[in-house]
Amino acid sequence: MDERVKGEYRKIYSELLMIIMGFSAVSLVVKFNFFDMGLKECLTEFCILIFAPLYLAARQYMLGLNPEETASKKRQRISFLCAVGAAAAAFFLSAILKRGSVDGDSATRILIFIALFAFVYYVGRKLSGYFANKKNKRYED
Repeated sequence: MDERVKGEYRKIYSELLMIIMGFSAVSLVVKFNFFDMGLKECLTEFCILIFAPLYLAARQYMLGLNPEETASKKRQRISFLCAVGAAAAAFFLSAILKRGSVDGDSATRILIFIALFAFVYYVGRKLSGYFANKKNKRYED
């Protein structure tokens, strides 16, 4: 199999992963907010949404890949803001549909989520850059 075919397979698999994670996130929101299900009923979605990115990050660190090198700073900021905006919109929409309005407690929760999301996002980026540089130095020596 030549490199073009391998590249296309990788592209398909990465798109498939994003589709699976998107469906898992939507399923989790629907189960929590509309069907009042607990953690036990949503364990599959939690496993997919937590362990798939952890696996990808671990493999990137092991291979010495730096995801920051593939996208520009502007593209990274846009992706980050879109993710935070989509999560906030989904949270507020589910609060409105479930309770009829958004109260102060809901706003506090979304602000806490945004702060934690930003912290994990930036720490993850810095760690991936550190490990990629460490791997590159080892190859240079």
